[in-house]
Amino acid sequence: MEKQKYGILLPNFGEHASVKKLVEGTIKAEKYGLDSVWIRDHLIFQPHGLEGADKTHVDTFAVLAGLATVTKKIELGTAVVIPLRHPLHLAHQFASLDWMSNGRAICGLGAGNFKHEFDAIGFPEGYENRTGVVRENVDILRAAWNEDVFSHDGEVFSFEDVWVRPHPVSDIPIWYGGSTPLAVSWAAEFCDGWLPGRINMPTFVKAIKKLEREAKEHGRSRPTVGAVPITSPDEDRQKALDSANVQGLLDSSNKRDKWVKPEGGKFTKVEDLDGVLLAGTPEDIVDGVEKFVQSGLNHLVFDLRMRFDDWDYCLDLLGQDILPNCPR
Repeated sequence: MEKQKYGILLPNFGEHASVKKLVEGTIKAEKYGLDSVWIRDHLIFQPHGLEGADKTHVDTFAVLAGLATVTKKIELGTAVVIPLRHPLHLAHQFASLDWMSNGRAICGLGAGNFKHEFDAIGFPEGYENRTGVVRENVDILRAAWNEDVFSHDGEVFSFEDVWVRPHPVSDIPIWYGGSTPLAVSWAAEFCDGWLPGRINMPTFVKAIKKLEREAKEHGRSRPTVGAVPITSPDEDRQKALDSANVQGLLDSSNKRDKWVKPEGGKFTKVEDLDGVLLAGTPEDIVDGVEKFVQSGLNHLVFDLRMRFDDWDYCLDLLGQDILPNCPR
């Protein structure tokens, strides 16, 4: 049985991005026994309504490479890389990160629903054909990491007799990010993990059944299952909820047309956000984690983006009062 793992999303974006929070927070996360840290990926970062207005976004691989040098064990993941780079460049970045970290890289990959970023780099067809781009990225990444010399002749990318060095220290797992049925199908067919971001519990349970069924149809084992719920811990439950922008989460959840909706057809109260939000006392957070684990989760990533202003306080609650009581 796969060991339960726990990670944390790092503040490499927005007004609270700082070297101190990234470096000291990761060192503290490793000290507390968290298994992984995760970085978002953007080029032309456009914050949405839940993230303020600051357009700061520190480069994904610059941050992870720096963190590799100050840690020993913690895994370094992307949640998720958008296919804005040429896949040979991306393969080289991940291989180099894995080499620098002695085998700790996780490649979280997603299609990216950000047309302005594809337009900005002169790759509008990449946005229009995101499905093809993602599939070719996966094929090229695996070839680059495992073959001495290789060629590729695809719909989007073509080249002959190339190589990437260094090779990764270990097999870099590729996780597909997203909560849509298509994301689940792709994870089942050709990825090593599935990493939805915010996802409500009824949709999560339904998706895992689909993941298991389709993986079996492809003759594969079920991929590792992750989740990235918004997390707001506090010693007082109401204070935790007040810090979590519940209304904003309800509004964004109502836009998810592929999700299983509450009985009334709309997300209207905090209880409808089960799975989307882990908020409350340490005991409340542990209860929510246990529900995820019982549903089939393997790797939970705590997303503190709504509490980055209380970064150290929340990290300490996670490390001292929550993580020791979570299922392993």
